[in-house]
Order: sequence, then structure tokens, then C-alpha cells
Amino acid sequence: MRKIYLLLSLLLLSLTLLPAQNVPEQLRQQARQEIQRRGLNEQEVRQRLLARGIDINNMNVEQIQAAQPQIEAVIQELEAEKQAAQQQIEQAKAAGKAEAKQEAQQAAETAAKQAVEKTAQEIANEQSKAISEKVEKGASLEEAISEELQEETQAKDPDPPSGIYGQEIFRNKTLEVYRASLDIKPPDSYILGAGDVINISIFGTSQADLQFEIDPDGFIRPTNMPRVYLKGISYGQSKTLLRQRFQQAYRFRAEQFAVSINAARTMTINIFGEVENQGSFTLSAINTAFNALVAAGGPTDIGSVRNIRLMRGGEERYLDVYAFMENPALQYDFYLEDNDILFVPIAERVVAIQGAVNRPLRYELIEGEELMQLIDFAGGLKANAYTDLIQVRRFVDNEERLIDVSLQELMNTGGDFDLRNGDQVLIKQIPEAAENRVSISGAVELPGDYALTDGLRVSDLLQRGVLQEEAKLDVAFLFRRRLDNSLELVQLNLQEILNAPGQAADLILRKRDRLLVFTQASYVDSYEVSVSGAVRNPTTVEYEERLRVSDLIYLGGGLENNAARYGYIKRIDPSNRTEVDYIRVDLLAAIQNPDQASDLLLRAQDELSVYTQERYSELFTVEVSGEVRQPGSYDFSDGLRIADLVYLSGGLTVQ
Repeated sequence: MRKIYLLLSLLLLSLTLLPAQNVPEQLRQQARQEIQRRGLNEQEVRQRLLARGIDINNMNVEQIQAAQPQIEAVIQELEAEKQAAQQQIEQAKAAGKAEAKQEAQQAAETAAKQAVEKTAQEIANEQSKAISEKVEKGASLEEAISEELQEETQAKDPDPPSGIYGQEIFRNKTLEVYRASLDIKPPDSYILGAGDVINISIFGTSQADLQFEIDPDGFIRPTNMPRVYLKGISYGQSKTLLRQRFQQAYRFRAEQFAVSINAARTMTINIFGEVENQGSFTLSAINTAFNALVAAGGPTDIGSVRNIRLMRGGEERYLDVYAFMENPALQYDFYLEDNDILFVPIAERVVAIQGAVNRPLRYELIEGEELMQLIDFAGGLKANAYTDLIQVRRFVDNEERLIDVSLQELMNTGGDFDLRNGDQVLIKQIPEAAENRVSISGAVELPGDYALTDGLRVSDLLQRGVLQEEAKLDVAFLFRRRLDNSLELVQLNLQEILNAPGQAADLILRKRDRLLVFTQASYVDSYEVSVSGAVRNPTTVEYEERLRVSDLIYLGGGLENNAARYGYIKRIDPSNRTEVDYIRVDLLAAIQNPDQASDLLLRAQDELSVYTQERYSELFTVEVSGEVRQPGSYDFSDGLRIADLVYLSGGLTVQ
């Protein structure tokens, strides 16, 4: 239950990200296997999400993260529906039991489900928080998910998955069983047999469309021609043979002759051993032994994928699924005949591999295959694999033992390590980022990490990072970690170091040292001035010590037509912001006489307010009411007469 939400999120991401952002294949397989194990269907999940307005095919990573709670709700909903359906079946089977017992059982199941859902929600929240913290520290989303899964696996030290690598191809539609010959056209390697129907088309000087069925003796019998034996030869070989024979009776060029199989025969195949469904199966002869195993559900969790036996008469052949997965064309070497027997034995030697490999799963090994072959099956080592020491857990004499193995030594000498059934191999990853590094940041052209070499000094790091022109040279800081991981902060004079590189001030760097270089601007206060009110473009600009009132008005687009002659500067003392002063300014004089006494010099954080003339005028109104069409108040002006007021109000009404 613990992994399902995280794995589902990973699966959905893998379906939406671009190829350059692919999630590791083994994690994607784990996600699919986990979802299938829980009886869920990817398409059903996506359809249910669409019903809630979540279209994962058109969402980015951040949107999918935001939709995580709804994704979890859909999983719980689908699992609840599945569980409810199963309960109905069980209730129908147990219809003869007492009603009270049924109700008690349902109540217990409901309580258990609620407890599990609550726990799952809490776990999902913990994992989401852990992933977010990793992303904040610089990891990509895919790396954060992968690390969280691996950390959880190592912390819990769980048993490896119960299935064996290779069994999933018989369950996840990688292979299909062809029920009828129309499902697929046979390849040239298909072996002909009695019952196959052959079509022959001739469209040269002679023209004919002919159809023949291979009889029980293995022949087709064309009219006016000798019979042709086809049983047991490949479809590809039959084309050449038939063209040669029919050229004796018809006239055509090679490209004017075509052979096809109209209907492949059916056959009965017997499948036994460790398969999901044993028995006899009637299949189209186009199916190979691999397809036939799909009809039986494939090997069980303990069934072999390396020593599957194909028995025909007194002969036996062995199928190796791993060889097929490396070269799928091998399946055509295993065509079947009527009454063939497929037997899947129990896997004899199964070994699990976990940790820093590309596909950590359980694998079946055959004779001659040991540790190095296991690593190859697992997709090889990851780049961060720690190879000096790996561990093998083994059960010997009723106790568990831990065996340390130097993988690096085996790789250097070409050696190997013998494995036994049930062994678990753990390859740890390098615990931290590269230790042989130092970094530089701040006022440099090329910030970042650099390799730490013997004798590397601060001056060397400055040369690699390339100081910017505006870098502050009199002070910088070196962040250094002591052995107890406490911080040591060292102040440096970069100018002194650059003037005398290699001297005492030019420190030799240690692992994980981080140099921070400041800009000169970081130690200079930055201030602004502003103009607002009756200007065309009220604005705020960076302060410059020669800036005057007229300059600020021009920067604001000039005075509006209704601007008052006087404005006010609100002046705040930068050293004591509680001290505020208001200064009256003759704006007209400042504009007409720039750079004169009336055009005041501004100071940092000055705020110039320009007011309108209306601000200093008081408006009066007169009122008309009674028998006029539009009674109301009207603005007063000099010269306004009663007759004008009556006219403005729409005139007198007529009685």
C-alpha cells in the first residue's frame, strides 16, 4: 500500500514527459507491475481522471503534482469499487450464513479499509513532502522520485518482488495469442503443415488464381501437374519451390507469381507445469511456443523462464525467455505442431539484485551464469554505483549471512562470484555528491562547481570562475566545513591574493569549500525619487545626486494643463525615517529657470506631489425645484441668471 501513490504518479509522468525527460525504465516497470498487481487498469485510471477534469496528456509536471490528491482519490475509488464487487461475490457464495455474521464481517472490512486509506493518505503526504525537499535542493522531479523509492527500499530492507524478470511479457500484452489466422500474416519462417490453405496468383502471359489445401500426406495437387510436397518446409522456401514447379506448366516472370496463405491450420497444444492455466489449447498454427504460453497465462511466480521444455515425440527443445527478449526473432525458431507439449518447471536458481542497477528485480540464472551476468541482466550498473564493496545476503545452515564482495576487483581481474538460489545482491550508491569539488558563486562569469586538485588555491579558483569587472575585491568569504560538519567562515582579501598569488593569504582549498564573491553594488545603498499628481506620467526613478525638480517633472512627462503653480516635496531622512519634512516648491519658476535656486536639488527618497488647481477652489451650486421639467442642483458661475437656470432645468411645465 505504501508505494502505490508514488508509483502511480511516476507512471503518469512517464506517459506525459518528453523522451529527453524519460523516467528510468525499471521504475516505470515497477509502476506498471504494481498497478496490475492491484487489479487496476491504466486506461481506466485515465478515463476516471478525465471525468474529474484531469487530462494528464495535456498537463505539465507542476500541474500533475498539484493534482496528486485527486489522483490518490481516484486510486482509492477504483480499489473500493473492486473490493465492493469482490465482497458481493463472496456474499453470494456465503448466502447460507447467518445475516448477523455477514453484517459483522462487512463492518470489519469497512473499518479496515478506512484505516488503510487514512494510513495511505498520511504516507502519501510524507512522501510528497520528502520529494518536495529534494527538488528544492536542486534535484529534478524524476531524480527525487527515484531517490525516494530507493531510500524507502533500503530503509525497510523489503523482500524483492515475488515475480521473476521475464514473466511479465506473458501478462502485459507484450506477446499475444492469435486465435485465428486472420489475426496475423505468417512470416517466411512459418512451417507449413497439413490443413494450411495456399493461394497462388499468376498474372503474366498466363493468368490464374488457384487455391490448394495441404492434404494429410503433406501434398498439394495442382491440375495437370505433378503433386508438390510442402509439409514441414518453411513458408519462404515454399515460394521458391512453387514458382519453379509452376513455371513448368505456366508462362510468367518471377515477379508475376505470388504465394500467400489464405488460412492457417489449427492445432492442439498441451501446456503443463508452473503456468497459470494448465491444459490443452486449440490455436492457430501461426502461434509460436511463446504465443502459446500467453494462452496459458504464462509462468506462475515460481515458474521458470529459462528452461521451458518443448516436447515433440521423443525430442525436446528448451526455450529461454531472456534470449528471446534480447532477440525477438528467436520466437520463429519455435513453431509448433499438433499435440506438442510445453512444460514449465519450477525455476531452480532465482537471485534478486537491488540498489544502483538500472533494473533491480529478481532473475533466474542457469548453469554458468553468476554475478557479472546478473548485473548484465539488470541493465548494468548506474553511474553512481559504489563498486568497491557490494553485499550478498545468503541463507546458510538455517541462518542469514552477509557476504562482502569487491566488485571493483572482480571487474579489474575479469573474475566472478558464484551465486546460489535465494541470494540477494545489494549494490549501494555513492552516498554523496562528488567530494573532490569546490565551488564559486557571486560576481563571477562562470559560477559553479570545479574539480579539486592537489594544491588548488583561491587564486586558481578565481581564474577558473573569471571575476566580473564590478566584483568587490577587498572582502570575500570562504565557507568551509570542519570534520564535525560545523561551519567555518573565512574572510578573504581578493586584491591581496591577486597581487601575490601563492602566498599565505592565498589559501589552499579543501573538499566542499565554497567561495562567495560580492559585487560592489551590494555594499552601496540604492535610493529612488518620485513624482505624482498632475503630471502626464507619474513615475519613480533611481536617485542621482544632480537631479533637480525640473528634471523630475520632465521625466514625468511635464505638467498637466490644470496643474497648480506650487507643489510639495515630502523629504524623509534616510538615516532616520521618522523624520519627515515638507518643502513648498514653485514649479513654474523651477521649469522657467532650471539650475537656479528655485529649481531645488533633490535628495534620496524625495517624493514630489503636483496638485491640480481645482484642489484650491470651492464649487457652489444653486438649486431649482417645483414646476420645471428637470429639478435639481446646478454649478454656480458669475453671470448666471434666473432665466438661465429655468432654461437649464428644461423650462416650466404646462398646467
